[in-house]
Amino acid sequence: MYFLDDNSITTKAEHDRDMLLQIRKENIKKSFCGLELAGHRRQYIDTINGVAYYDDSKAECVDATWFTFDTVIGQTIWIADGKCNGGRYDELREKVESNINAIVCIGNDKKIKSLFNDNTTNIVKAENIGDAVKKAASLAEAGSLVIFSPSTRTFASKNIGDTFRNEVMKMK
Repeated sequence: MYFLDDNSITTKAEHDRDMLLQIRKENIKKSFCGLELAGHRRQYIDTINGVAYYDDSKAECVDATWFTFDTVIGQTIWIADGKCNGGRYDELREKVESNINAIVCIGNDKKIKSLFNDNTTNIVKAENIGDAVKKAASLAEAGSLVIFSPSTRTFASKNIGDTFRNEVMKMK
């Protein structure tokens, strides 16, 4: 019968550990390299006339929009959904005051206006996503951002982000 001495056992264990780590590193690397960015979450669309357009249509709750606003730098126009179905929009007040220059509200803008209508924020009503993109473009200056982040799940179309993208691309 053959027994490994302590040095042999340690050497074998180190070898096995190194092999296992190498396999794990390769698998992790392959996994990350295969990942695609989540569509419709802070997704860059294009820059037109110096204005960058972002699709954040998967921000279907106030918390998601809050995190988006937390990453915004510079002048920003927010395209929001006016339905506000149960959303705690008051939680966005600080972020809107510090990061948002104007709000384009699709549909009913009463709740948005009641929460954010002060001297720091311009609020404009739009009838649909196409109208919202045009109004946001008219409010934006070169160097600013337009972000479509509805904060609610009330849009009838599952492809609202694609619709937003198409409306932006029509302006080229």
